[in-house]
Amino acid sequence: MTQEMVERLKQERKRLRLTQAEMADAAKMTLNNYQKYESNSEVDMNVMALRRLAEIGLNVFYVLFNEQLESPEMPVQWEPCTLDHIAERLKQERTRLKFSQKDLADEAEIGLSVYGRYEASQAEMGAKAMIKLAGAGVDTFYLLFGKRLVHFLSAEEQMLLGSFQALGIPERAAALAYIQGINATRRTIRIKGRQNQYVEKTLSANNHYGSGNVLNLHIEKETDEKKN
Repeated sequence: MTQEMVERLKQERKRLRLTQAEMADAAKMTLNNYQKYESNSEVDMNVMALRRLAEIGLNVFYVLFNEQLESPEMPVQWEPCTLDHIAERLKQERTRLKFSQKDLADEAEIGLSVYGRYEASQAEMGAKAMIKLAGAGVDTFYLLFGKRLVHFLSAEEQMLLGSFQALGIPERAAALAYIQGINATRRTIRIKGRQNQYVEKTLSANNHYGSGNVLNLHIEKETDEKKN
């Protein structure tokens, strides 16, 4: 956990009006262990503790990603969650993304043997690894709750998401540049693909939309970059 995550965890506990002892009980850990999460950013909370805290109202995605899920229709009954459930969902996500175990191990910056233990239900994933996997496209909400965020999107949002997911890497870069460039004068969007391929697109605009100006997109770089 980062220091920012530690602070957001404290904020969430105060919002819920719970003591550290009550949070520890809910997470099924000792008070001493819970206190480490609120005082030491080097301590990594595991996914099962996060799920248990979510069941008492903790906004997990605010703590991890600084994101608020504001839908009033968030379910109060999620799918069951054990190490076996998380392992199976992780396999499903890897298959959906067409990654190998080594691909996701590299994304999470962990050893292949450690990642293999996640899919074999032999080890609990930590928050740091989950954040890294989210960056690779893994649906971490699905990992934790057995539900996909698409269930909470409007029909238009689902259509937009589906269309985006069907695009290739360069087209995704162009779409992101177009959307994010509404208030930008110049912005470069960089997307990482499989096999460590990166695509960059630069957006240029002299003014806001509606002025008659045309946004010009061009591929600035498309190379294979190897990790150190």
